[in-house]
Amino acid sequence: MENPFFKFLAELVSRLFSKNPKFFDHVQLVSLFVGGVSGLVHYLQTLGVDMPKLFAAMDNATVMISSVIAIILAQLPNDSAK
Repeated sequence: MENPFFKFLAELVSRLFSKNPKFFDHVQLVSLFVGGVSGLVHYLQTLGVDMPKLFAAMDNATVMISSVIAIILAQLPNDSAK
């Protein structure tokens, strides 16, 4: 596998399915919580529930997308990375 693209894919797959340092596990948990709260607020507002302004600010697609991106990016660094 001398092709750089295949080397990249092999490294990406190995990092996605390996154990991470505790810091990045915490980043994933916080991102999951923020994304979950944002999704819940969005769902409740689509049902017609009147939310306070503090929670209504969490109904933002950017927050949900950023949370998913943070979860994925926090999975990439790992103990075996050189």
